[in-house]
Amino acid sequence: MISTFHWSVVAAYAAGLIYAAVSDARSLTIPNWLCGGIALAFLPAAWMAGQSGVDMAQHYALGVAFLVAGALIFAAGIMGGGDVKLLAAIAPWLDFELVGRFLILVALIGGGVALCVLAVRRLPFLASVRSGIPWLADDEPGASQAVPYGIAIAMAALWVLPKLTILPVH
Repeated sequence: MISTFHWSVVAAYAAGLIYAAVSDARSLTIPNWLCGGIALAFLPAAWMAGQSGVDMAQHYALGVAFLVAGALIFAAGIMGGGDVKLLAAIAPWLDFELVGRFLILVALIGGGVALCVLAVRRLPFLASVRSGIPWLADDEPGASQAVPYGIAIAMAALWVLPKLTILPVH
């Protein structure tokens, strides 16, 4: 029974990541309630995986560190607030040895997403794609150069998901 619930929590985490990516792609927003739910879902998953209170606290401390670093990045205008909150919400789920791999994946996938956004904005034959996404349709000089980085963050988190020791199979 616990294993079924444990898998349900992990599945909810994965579903939340997918929802965050889709939401960011559609409207350049990631709901606060979603980030909070992703972060809170770590508690039952960690408890069922047998983590101690100290281990859970250390994982949440990693989330706080991501939030502080992300706030500085947000203040510099480099990343959106929703992206920062999503990174901080995912951080507790990460094993410490996976943090570097996760961040590299975010950067690589994010670069790919940025190239795709640039192609859609510049290539005339993709005008129909632009017209379906309001934030992407702005072709005016000086228009928003926003990139839905939540897609890259969610994809990287899903990529490392099978490696997490918090999974029921570990």
